[in-house]
Amino acid sequence: MRYKSFLVLLQIICLLGGGSVPMQAQHLRSKAKSHKPALSGSRRTKQKKSSKKISRYESKTASATTVQGLSAGSLKEENEKRWLSSEDQVYMKKILQQLREKLPALAQSEIPFVQRHPFVQSIFQARDISSTPIDAYSGGLFQLDGEIYGVIAAHALGGVEREERLLGRYFLADVYYNEDFISIPAEAVLFNPMLDVALVTFSWDHVEQPGFSTKDLRPLELADDLPQVGQTLSSYGFINSHDLAEVQGRTVTEVYPLSIRTMMPWPRGFRSGLCGSLLPKGKTHAFAFHIGSTSDKKVDEKQDIGFATPAWVLRVMVEAYKNGGEAYFPLEFNGYQIAQLRADEYISFMTLYDKQGKVLWKGAAKERFSFHSLEKLLVTHHPHTLQLTLGRAGWVDAHSMNMREQISVRKVRYEFPEDFFIRLKERNAHEVTNR
Repeated sequence: MRYKSFLVLLQIICLLGGGSVPMQAQHLRSKAKSHKPALSGSRRTKQKKSSKKISRYESKTASATTVQGLSAGSLKEENEKRWLSSEDQVYMKKILQQLREKLPALAQSEIPFVQRHPFVQSIFQARDISSTPIDAYSGGLFQLDGEIYGVIAAHALGGVEREERLLGRYFLADVYYNEDFISIPAEAVLFNPMLDVALVTFSWDHVEQPGFSTKDLRPLELADDLPQVGQTLSSYGFINSHDLAEVQGRTVTEVYPLSIRTMMPWPRGFRSGLCGSLLPKGKTHAFAFHIGSTSDKKVDEKQDIGFATPAWVLRVMVEAYKNGGEAYFPLEFNGYQIAQLRADEYISFMTLYDKQGKVLWKGAAKERFSFHSLEKLLVTHHPHTLQLTLGRAGWVDAHSMNMREQISVRKVRYEFPEDFFIRLKERNAHEVTNR
């Protein structure tokens, strides 16, 4: 009899038409991949493909509705025709109930991932305005004082001499709108190579999409607080070219006022383009933005670390943008404020001295400043004084595509208090205990 029961079950499954369970980390090839729009932006549609997707979804929903519509009476009638025993009837009712419970997930799996992406209207993909093939980068949308801005990783812009595969000052931001991606002219107006973030503005008036309104986007608010060590986050952005990606399981390992470190559970071969990804706090705020990760071939990729810059820094950058660069953020370490830095200043060189003024260590700071590296230096040398040489980054002039790099603008000296290293040791011990 169970064989006949199986035949009935098989018929029910056929009504469902198959299905798939959504993966935890998915990506979808965008309809805009091979399109290279003009600077003014353009609409890219593929109505035939869209209608096919909708038809498949409606078909799946119709099949699911058919199964949901089976009543106990109709099931009993079917069973009687097949001479099912009472035991088989109970068994079949149980299977049918399980199928009903799975219907929402089956229907959801038919919706394109780009439509299910929780922050698809809060992110964008940055692409070069020229026809030269380049790597694309992720970016996030945020709002402040009624205005919508964007953020990308500063290293995506290029160096003093822009590389062909990097964005430069002006680029296109692909934003998901009305079931398609449209291109919006964008400009990196301010950037900081130490924090590896760039502030982006958009030319909304040059969007040629009929009926376009920024009200249909979903820019996030900037969180004022920081995540806690041990907290697990997700990031949302793009990999490769126009593939949406959700990276889950990013457990926070270290938190500094200007830097956040997390685990990076994403294959190295598929990280291209993730820089600039959004790390949200809940559904309405941004915690931070991803700026890169380690990829040492000598270390298992499961041990790779991801780096992110806290979202609150962007408040300072917006203030500087509105005030001709006059806005500052505190450079804090281990609870002590070492210096006040302009929004476009970065550390270009560091020197550690003992009490007698003897140099313990000196060297150029990496473009992406690492608090973790500085901490290791301080623990190793226990300096009495730290001297920082600060540089400024920016564009040569108001219309230039070339960066200006001044590696020696001013110097800052900081004398460590007596209890600094005691507190540093205690903090490290506390973090190790809580990991």
